[in-house]
Formats: sequence, structure tokens, C-alpha cells
Amino acid sequence: MLFSTKRESRPIMFSKYAREVHRTQSPCSSDYRRMMLRPCEHVARRILCHRTPPLRMAHSTWSNFQRESKQNSVIERSRILTANDEHGLLEFAPVEEAPCMEASACVHEGASSVVSRFRENGLLRLNNMLPTSDTSVLKHYVDHLLEAGIESVGGTKGTPFLHLFGPVMVRQNRFDVLLPLDKIVLPIVQRIMSHLSNVLIELTGADTCLCELSALVSDPQSPGQPVHHDTALFEGSNRRMSLLVALQDVHEDMGPTIFFPSTNTEEWHINYMNRGKELENLLENDNHMMGVLNEGDAVLYDTNLLHCGSANRANKRKNQGGIVPEARRTLLVVSVQVENQLNAGDHSNIRPGYRGKFRIVDHAKWHVAVEA
Repeated sequence: MLFSTKRESRPIMFSKYAREVHRTQSPCSSDYRRMMLRPCEHVARRILCHRTPPLRMAHSTWSNFQRESKQNSVIERSRILTANDEHGLLEFAPVEEAPCMEASACVHEGASSVVSRFRENGLLRLNNMLPTSDTSVLKHYVDHLLEAGIESVGGTKGTPFLHLFGPVMVRQNRFDVLLPLDKIVLPIVQRIMSHLSNVLIELTGADTCLCELSALVSDPQSPGQPVHHDTALFEGSNRRMSLLVALQDVHEDMGPTIFFPSTNTEEWHINYMNRGKELENLLENDNHMMGVLNEGDAVLYDTNLLHCGSANRANKRKNQGGIVPEARRTLLVVSVQVENQLNAGDHSNIRPGYRGKFRIVDHAKWHVAVEA
């Protein structure tokens, strides 16, 4: 669909067919996927993935990884088409600053004060969550794990994709690397919990556990994601909170996450499924918040909140020496939730054998994990 550059021209964002699909089907259901393939298939085949294999990697390994990750599937390409429409509306929407405080305030001011500020919008920016000594080490480690993971999935080992990567939405040049809770990652996560554990417990419950541990990587030319929520209010699952920690400065052209404040409600989940004027107005006219962060800063958000990753266009940004080399955006992801029968069947981006084993209240006693 084409978008006019004139502000007064309103693009037609959602077709009658798309509205019906979203009204009647969950985005995760097989019926939804089948319905979405038919109208998009002829267009989707024209969208190509341009990422070249990493240096020293066989082309066959990269091709096998692309196949195993399903990053070129029709459903993935249809998501790109949806995202293009949505981000066209977002281009003119007003942006506001996210509510912000120092990470140390989570301890000094007490959990109740922090939770009160968080609940105003369903998200809160926390500055200086990690020192640069931690972020630098972890970022280089994630780079290593990413390349090793591609080799393991696409090479002769044939490791299942979901053992090392999460099924992130829009996988073209975007990866969700599942992290081991080893001697490198463990002390960093424990440092985060020393700031945040009481807040997370008050938000989710005394028995809350680590349920996701990964690194979201967005390389240049990764497209934007469609607006979505990570968890759905109508599924009866326990509340989940996620923390995104910037492992380098995240500039506006590096694909920062876009958040829509106060959309973690049943009303907004209904509007999202209906795909009608309310959602279009949210994207085009309502304030949204951008996850533009300094290295070590973080955003805590309710996973019921509507949000999306934007496109990474950092390869087009230049400095005096040419193309800026630090164009990859990497975020540490730590999520918590009470684990029981209500959400036992829900997918979580965490290594096999970790889920339900690490209670937040006991974070100081955690040891290096043994994987299943």
C-alpha cells in the first residue's frame, strides 16, 4: 500500500478482510496463519531477505539456518507488509518521553513507589541498570553466541532452532538469542535482580520466576515489526514483566522499540483484535514512546502492552570516518512470571530446562545452570 507524504492524506491501513481475520482469530492460531497466507502470498514472494552470511561461514550453513528459522516464510513476509502499513502511520505520530528514574531508586525509594510510577503507563525507563563493563562483555559474548548458534542450527549439528533462538516476530536480520545462565551471564542477571527483585515480586507475585533470558539482536536492514503484545489478557495467564537492557547506545535509527502507553488493558486488546479505527487512531495520532537508550539503561514493561520493534536503518548513518561501525542493536531481555498450570503451555524464550527453576526471591543463591 502506498502512503502519501502529505499529513492530511489518510492511508487505508486495514482491509475489510484483514479486520475480519484479526477479529476472529488469534495471531498465534493455525487458522489465523492459514487465512493470512491467501491474500498476501502473491505479494509476499516479492520480498527478499538480503542479509549476507557472516564472514567465514559457508553459504550452505546460512541457507540452512534461514530455512530452519523460517525467516522467509509467507507468514513472516506478510508480517512485514502489515508492519509497513503501521509504521507509515507512525511516521507522523507524536512522541513523548517515557517516565524515567535511576535504577538505584528501586532500592532507595522502595518497591511500592516504583510500582506506582510503573502502573501509570505500563512501562518505566530505568537508567544505569548495568555498568558499561558488564554491557561490553555481554555484547561481545552475544555476538559469539549468535554466530555459533547459526553454525549449530545451519551446520552439520542440526540443532533445533528453538533450542538456541526464540521465535521473534519478523526474523529478517533480527535474532532472539537464548542465553545460557553461565559464569558470564549469571552475575550480570544477579546484578539486575539486586536492583529490581522487590519491584518484580510486587508486580507479579512472591513465587515469580525467571521465564525468559535472551538477547534481541537487530542488524541493519531489519524491517519494523507489526504492533503486537507478547502476552494476551484473555488467555488467563499470569502477569509477565520484561526488562530490556541496552548493551550499547540505541539511537533512533537503530530500530528502537516503540511502546504505546496504557494499552495493557482489555479494552485495548479488543481494539487490537478488531483492527479498526481505534487502532489506526492510536498509531497515527496518540503519543508513543521510543526505546532510545544509553548503554546500560533499561525499560521495564508489562508484556500485555502494545509495542513493536522499528526498522534498523543505522547503516545509512555516517560519521567523519564513514559508516558508523556500531550499527547492530543488542538488548538483554529478562522476563519474570509466576509459573504454574495457567501458563505451562505458553512459549517462553529461555533455554531448555531453565523455566520455573530460578525464583526471583532466591536470586542471590542462583548457581550456574545445567541445561536439559
